[in-house]
Amino acid sequence: MSETPATPAPALTGELKDFGPLTVRPVRDDEEDSLWKRFVRAFHYLGFGKLFGHQIKYFAFLGHTPVAALSFSAPALKLAPRDQWIGWTPEERKTHLSRIVCNSRFLIFPEVTIKNLASAVLGKTLARLPSDWEGRFGIRPWIVETFVDPRYFSGTSYKAAGFLCLGSTAGFQKTRGGYDYHGQSKEVYVSVLDPAFRSVVGLERKDEESPEVPDLSGWSPAPTTLPDKEALTPSDVSRIAEELCTFHDTFSGVFRDKRVRAHGVVYLAGLCSTLVRKSVEPIALSMKVGVRSLQRLMTGREWDEKAMQHLYKERLAFEIASQTPDETELSMLTVDDSSFVKKGKESVGVARQYCGRLGKVENCQTGVFVGYVGPRGHGLLDARLYMPEEWFSETEEFADRREKTGVPKDLTFATKPRIAGEMIKTLREDGRFPARWVGCDSFYGANREFLDSLPPDLWYFASIRSNARVLRNPPKWEVPPRKSAKGAPPSKVRLAEKPQTVAEIAKTASFVPLILKDASKGPLGARICALRVYPVPETEKDSSRAEWLILLKTPDGEMKYAFSNAPETTSLETFGTVSTLRWSIEQCFLECKSYLGMGHYEHRSWIAWHRHMTYVFLAHLFVTIVRRRLGDKKKHHVFPRPTTHGRRSFLPVPRQGTRDLPRRLLPPEKRDRGQIP
Repeated sequence: MSETPATPAPALTGELKDFGPLTVRPVRDDEEDSLWKRFVRAFHYLGFGKLFGHQIKYFAFLGHTPVAALSFSAPALKLAPRDQWIGWTPEERKTHLSRIVCNSRFLIFPEVTIKNLASAVLGKTLARLPSDWEGRFGIRPWIVETFVDPRYFSGTSYKAAGFLCLGSTAGFQKTRGGYDYHGQSKEVYVSVLDPAFRSVVGLERKDEESPEVPDLSGWSPAPTTLPDKEALTPSDVSRIAEELCTFHDTFSGVFRDKRVRAHGVVYLAGLCSTLVRKSVEPIALSMKVGVRSLQRLMTGREWDEKAMQHLYKERLAFEIASQTPDETELSMLTVDDSSFVKKGKESVGVARQYCGRLGKVENCQTGVFVGYVGPRGHGLLDARLYMPEEWFSETEEFADRREKTGVPKDLTFATKPRIAGEMIKTLREDGRFPARWVGCDSFYGANREFLDSLPPDLWYFASIRSNARVLRNPPKWEVPPRKSAKGAPPSKVRLAEKPQTVAEIAKTASFVPLILKDASKGPLGARICALRVYPVPETEKDSSRAEWLILLKTPDGEMKYAFSNAPETTSLETFGTVSTLRWSIEQCFLECKSYLGMGHYEHRSWIAWHRHMTYVFLAHLFVTIVRRRLGDKKKHHVFPRPTTHGRRSFLPVPRQGTRDLPRRLLPPEKRDRGQIP
């Protein structure tokens, strides 16, 4: 029995691909069963203990080398996070509990440190577990549950294998006499083996019972989204929940059904809540609505997301858009992209591409975003999913993917700079966000086609890399003089001046100290230099207009570089102030990803991606408004109660209201219901 493990694995380190094929199989006989128990008793932090009910033990191998041991056994009789997630009745639990199995032990052998091995072992095991369990015990399992002790483990391997964290236990353990309290709660994870179980028990029934008015009685905003959360009274939190509903009612005209509108409130509340994971299922479970109903809000329910975006921009403009010429001069449209790591290849637009968050090529989706910043605040204006060129292949595989994910049939490939340019053009035509500047990072700043496509009344402040080349004088082309009597004389024209990198220019530049802005921790200073330079043309026919090269040296010695087409009369103070504006979009990404579930979505379709981002924008705007009102609130001052009867709410509605909106965007009570298209 060459594969029978006589000892734990030898020291193994490296990448999974560097070793033999990974295989998983059940323990075969009493000899292997004794070895399994010996290894688990010696190396698992819980020891062997006692497994309850039906059980299967497994060994995992790399080639012929054993690397892991696992076991699956009977589930917990009662488990609040799991039972709430399933949504079954006590009678249903009694009938169907045997459909759940517990991953009671999981051990990677000592001295084995191979990246991604644990999640790969779990994946292989779960793929064969249903057949193995049914073949041995005559019943096919629906769900695998397991428990992770947060004192020792973070659950990373389970998350990577697709497990969902449902919450924590109450601190009891199963014994032969029942349950004993030990006081140490563990995190509960589950993996669905058969999604069809929802049609038999649980939350599937609730889809037809979804309320028209959402229940936010137990809702609480995430502490990290609000200032001085500890100082808020329960009455204040209740008032914020009321205001969230009032805020969402501003967009009620985009929904044709009250139930769908209620699901929109639920989704918005979930994004702003204390939930750790803010995808559809955790939100639905915490808010006691049907999972599939909330999924259809993103994928199938009829509501007008374009009208929602129109109203969102209307409200955002009321809050942050510049209103005077002086404010406009210090306002900027900001451009950046953001990536979201995803598993598999079925999600719309997913491909192996550069992921800025990880700093490497990874399987991910990438969205192009445009934000706005001015003296009155900042926010996100628009988002569009970038579709890699391979997705437009005429092969049957990609044609099928486009069909399944609902990619618009008239969509054609566009680079990220081109997408950004189109969104900026649309926003300028819209006119609600007056700005003088466009800010972008070095990816867009290096794209001359993007910079040249910007509206002529906008000045760009475009970051560039240190190896960007420029000329100090207007480009002049000439045939180089002959340096030797041998050979044919030069005949091709070349640039008379040798281009320099901006890093080389910075070495001899003269810098001026400058206060960029007054930050919360004191003045933010830097040393700045601005020089007139010329982009290096590719050919003699290419035009090259003079522009600014801005060199900025931070207090810690970091050098930053940027191009700008601002007028020659632009001052260093203006460049210093503008240099601080672009980072507002990074702040938006930080807030939306850290606190508002921007990357937590599990939707795969084109429309669902854009609808999710729209709701993330709404959540960010709501939090921004509440922060402002709470910041203005004096200590011990009671929140004004939301009302439409003369008393002031702390979420005022824009004065322009609905006067200039298309009829389809009006609230239902202001439309002729008999004429709704």
